[in-house]
Formats: sequence, C-alpha cells, structure tokens
Amino acid sequence: MDTPSLAVFICTGNICRSAFAERLAQVRAEEFGLTGWRFTSAGVGALVGSPMDESMAAQLRARGGDAEGFVSRQLNRAIVQGASLVLPMEKFHRQVVLGDFPAMVRRVHTVGQLAAVSQSLPQEVVGEAYLAAVQADRRPTRSQYDVQDPYRKGPEKAAEVAELLDHHVTQIIARLG
Repeated sequence: MDTPSLAVFICTGNICRSAFAERLAQVRAEEFGLTGWRFTSAGVGALVGSPMDESMAAQLRARGGDAEGFVSRQLNRAIVQGASLVLPMEKFHRQVVLGDFPAMVRRVHTVGQLAAVSQSLPQEVVGEAYLAAVQADRRPTRSQYDVQDPYRKGPEKAAEVAELLDHHVTQIIARLG
C-alpha cells in the first residue's frame, strides 16, 4: 500500500486558521472521494496543547466538520518532513517555514496563492499534473493572498475567514485527485 501524500496547513497559534483548514480539508476530501491524502496542521508560534478556537469550531460544525480531539502543535521538522504541500496562511508564515526548511521551497505556497494558481490552471490539470504545475509556478508570494487571523476578533470575523478558507480549501482539494 502506498504512503498517503501529506498537506500541512500552517498559521500562528494553530487554533484558528490552520486547525480549521486541516479539519475542513478532511471533510472536503471525503465529499470529493479523494483518497491517498492526509491533512494536518501546525503553528509557527503554537498555543501547544490547546483545542480549536470555539468561533472557528462553530464555523467548522456548520460545514459538516468536527473539532473534537483537535490539539494545537508547534511546527517542527517531523511534521513537515515528506509533505507534498505546506500551506501557510500568510506570506510571513511562508518565510518562517522556508527559513527553517529552505529545501521545501517548491512545496510551500500560501493557501490563498495556491487557490489562485488552481483557478488559473485548466480544469483537467489534477493529481500529479497539478502538483507538478504548482511546483513549477514561479509567481512571487504576495500579501494580498494572506488569510487574516480571526483570533479574538468575534464571530463575524470567524465567519468571514471560514468562508474564505472554505473557498480556498475546496479549490485545492478539487485538484488533488
């Protein structure tokens, strides 16, 4: 049996954006019938051992997901080693990841920028061809694609960020299979 491919979502505390994206990716992968992929997450300044933020957990439940059992983790080599995709939420997070793991440069793309690349590719570019196209993409990372942090900014901001991440994650998951 082949080892599943791995996608790692990265944010600051690993309790809002990356936690939500990890669990939502699992939901969307099931909906798309995508097998052969695992999804996880970590933070560059993680609130280690914390559950998912309740505002984001509520947004996840509204989309058919479950935050039960989620525990935040600090980014480290063991988490990203062997990942096919590392998906930071912001340009800053990408810089941190590449500062620690420079050899991963072709596999690290902000989630917003990867969604934009996904939309620019022909619909038939999926699976391995998609990953090859993504790795070959040389667009500079731009802050305009950043997903802003909703932490302690209320349920409205959580809903806004969840909607954006749902769009981005769905765009990406649709191309992985």
